[in-house]
Amino acid sequence: MPRKQKWLRTLAFPAAFFGIFACQLSQPAVEPTKQPPTEIPDDSALIEAALIAETGIPEQDFSFGIDVNTGSFARGVFGDALTEARSLYIAKKTSAGWVIAYTGDLIPLCDDLAAFDFPLEVMPECLPRTVVGYPTIRAALLAATGIPESDLEFLIGVNTGFHIKGTILPNENVEASTFLAALIEAGWIMVHNGEGTPTCIEIEAYNFPLDFVPECYDAEGALINRSAAFLPLIEAALADETGINAENLDFTIGLNTGSHIWGNVREIGDVISEYYLAARVDDEWIIAYYGQVTPLCSQVDPHLFPSSMVPTCNDERLNPIDRSTYDSLAIQAALVEYTGIPPEEIEFTIDQNTGLHANGTVSQKAAISGGHYLAVKVEGTWIVVFDGQDAPFCADIEAYNFPSEILPFCQ
Repeated sequence: MPRKQKWLRTLAFPAAFFGIFACQLSQPAVEPTKQPPTEIPDDSALIEAALIAETGIPEQDFSFGIDVNTGSFARGVFGDALTEARSLYIAKKTSAGWVIAYTGDLIPLCDDLAAFDFPLEVMPECLPRTVVGYPTIRAALLAATGIPESDLEFLIGVNTGFHIKGTILPNENVEASTFLAALIEAGWIMVHNGEGTPTCIEIEAYNFPLDFVPECYDAEGALINRSAAFLPLIEAALADETGINAENLDFTIGLNTGSHIWGNVREIGDVISEYYLAARVDDEWIIAYYGQVTPLCSQVDPHLFPSSMVPTCNDERLNPIDRSTYDSLAIQAALVEYTGIPPEEIEFTIDQNTGLHANGTVSQKAAISGGHYLAVKVEGTWIVVFDGQDAPFCADIEAYNFPSEILPFCQ
C-alpha cells in the first residue's frame, strides 16, 4: 500500500454514514456460485491520479485510502492536508481508466450514480433526487419562490428541529440556490432564499446558529461577523453574574450555536480561568453556570444545552450523569408502552439524544431482529412516535420537528 494511504485508512466511513433511512440501490437476488478466487490488481496509483485530476488538490497535499475495491469499483476517503478536509469518493474502472463518479461529504443522489451500476458492497445506499417528505417546507418554498410544484426539487442539508438549511436543486427551469427556514408558531417560513450571504435584518429575529450563518450584511452593506455581534451582550451578562467590572473582564467564546455558548472567563491579571455556559432566553443572554467544576443538571437541563456542549452534569448528590443517556428509564418506559414488549424482555439502545429528541434500536430478547425507534419529549414526558425497520412517513412525524441528526430521511 502506498505510504500516502496509511494515515487515512482509519477514517473510513462506517456503514452508518449512509444513514439508517436512505433508500437502497436495488439488486436482484442471485444464487451464489463458487468461483475461483480472482486477484484484484493494485490500482491505487491510478485511482489517486484520477482523484487528483477530479479535485484539483496538489499532489503533495493529497492523501487517500481505499476501503472497498472490487477490481471494477472502489470507494474510500480522500483528504487535503492544507484544509484538513475529508470527503468520500466513489470510482468505477472503465475502458478509459478509473472514473470518479462522486466526491463529497453527503450521501450521493441515486440519479447521479444510476449510470455506473454500483454494487451494494461499494455503494449500499443513495438519496432520491426529489424529496417527497417535508410537505410544510415544500409549501413554504413554493410560496416564497414561485417555482411551479412540478419543477421544485430540494434537499435538506441540516435540520436542528428549529432551523433548516437546504438546497434547491437545479433543472432546466430552475437555478440552484440555498435557503434558510425557521420554525415559528405558525409553522415553517422561508427566511432567506438565494446564493450569497443574507442580510442581518433577514435572520436576526430567528436566532440562526452561527454554523448556519456565520456572517450577514448590515443595512449599510458592511459584512458583519455574527460572533462579534454577541460580544457586548455576553460581556454584560458575564459582568453581572461574576461581579467583575466590564473593563476588567477577559473572556472567550469557544462554542456558539446561536442559542447556547460555552467559553472561558477571568479577571484581567488572573492566571486561572473559569468556564461558563450561556443561554439565550427571550432575546437576552443569561449565564446558566460559571466555575471550574461540572455543572448541576438543574443548571443546564432547563435551558436544553446540547449534550455535545455539556456531555456531563451532576445530580443534586454530585453524582456524574451522562446527559446523552440519562433519560434511559423514561425512554424504556415509553418503548414498553409503544411496543408491548415486557420490561424484562426489552433490549434497546439510545444512539442519539438531544434532550428533546432521541433515536436508537429496540428489540425483544432472543428475537432475530428488531427495529429503529424515534422518541420525543412532549411537556417533559418521553413518548415513542415510530418503531420499524423502514423510514417513517414524513406526514406522521413532521409535527415533532426531528432534527436531521436524529432523522436524516423520511418517506
